[in-house]
Amino acid sequence: MPARTSVFLARLWVLFAALLDAGAALAEMRVQALELPGRAQPAVTATAEGFLLSWIDREADGASVLRFAELDRDGRPARLGEVARGRDWFVNWADFPSLTVADNGDWVGFILVRSEPARPYAYDILATRSRDRGRSWSVPERLHDDGTPTEHGFVSLLADGDDRVLAVWLDGRRSMQTDGAGHDHDDGHSAAHTSLHTAVLTRTGIVERQELDELTCDCCRTALARDQQGPVALYRDRTREEIRDVFEVARLGTGWSAPRPLPPDRWNMPGCPVNGPAVAALKPGLLAAWPTQDAGTPVLRLALRAAGSWRPLPPLDRGPALQGRVDLAAWTEDSVLAVWLGGEDDRPALRLAEVDHLGKVRTARTLATLPAGRATGMPRIAARDGRAVVVWTQPDGQGPHLAGALIRR
Repeated sequence: MPARTSVFLARLWVLFAALLDAGAALAEMRVQALELPGRAQPAVTATAEGFLLSWIDREADGASVLRFAELDRDGRPARLGEVARGRDWFVNWADFPSLTVADNGDWVGFILVRSEPARPYAYDILATRSRDRGRSWSVPERLHDDGTPTEHGFVSLLADGDDRVLAVWLDGRRSMQTDGAGHDHDDGHSAAHTSLHTAVLTRTGIVERQELDELTCDCCRTALARDQQGPVALYRDRTREEIRDVFEVARLGTGWSAPRPLPPDRWNMPGCPVNGPAVAALKPGLLAAWPTQDAGTPVLRLALRAAGSWRPLPPLDRGPALQGRVDLAAWTEDSVLAVWLGGEDDRPALRLAEVDHLGKVRTARTLATLPAGRATGMPRIAARDGRAVVVWTQPDGQGPHLAGALIRR
């Protein structure tokens, strides 16, 4: 089948899937395929005007370019621009840049730049800021201050009042205290000693750098959200016995809590699964989702944080075809939208569901069927005022390209 025909059929399926759903609750959610620019590694955030999409393109001369598009409320590209470019970037399916909007309107983002050519997983996080909606960008500044040739990545960003943006990331500087080894995002094997760090990005510099947990999983995404008490960071922890459950740290006033587990899995895993948690705020508190294993079967778990403590909810998905890679976005006062890679007829499928604060699935559907492997990357979702945008990497015969869908109530 010609590549263009395959792309057309995939987009047609997204539209057709919306028509297949029945029932009053399902009729409240409409899905529309989006035409998006870009090649791979997409991220998306909601803005007051619509959405802000970013991605990485590879140029013919070998340069990597972080580009963005402002999308209107209907997901249509309104303005495109460039954040930064370079030939020494770390470009990876699981760890990639994103942008967020500070409360004062500044755009803040980051790039990942190799720090030592001889170490393939030694790279730094360089943060940059735009005060004019992406027309110009500050000189990138290193987020961390250790200067070690180790991994620094899997960044989450959260607006933190005025010009402040809170960041958390996975940091490999403690590897230099052991054997200095790196790790491989492709096979999950790790000899690294990775920790969780935080800092605050302001217009005048980077402040409040701090280590939050001295031993974590090495290449699972982090997540940030804010409840009534303040910011909460989720990440996959790691014990000396290789138990890799999901933990939280919460900022309380000017300090941070000790690490605490979410409802435990007791997942014993000798290597990093490259599959971290997601979290979103809703009126009762925070809803979290994360992939794990139950007696060898992949499971996508849910939990609700209310009044400062977590309680388990029914799993969102389970089965041998489940790949995880979940993301969440607040949707209504008591529900979130979840996207993840599940399975349909033993084929990988991008799934969408509205889940309430009790873990009940109000509606679920397939957005796209995808090829197996890592070329599809990590799907991302953002939502605001009854509209959401889902973005993912869609491989085809002509190479990868961005695909997306607009969700409306």
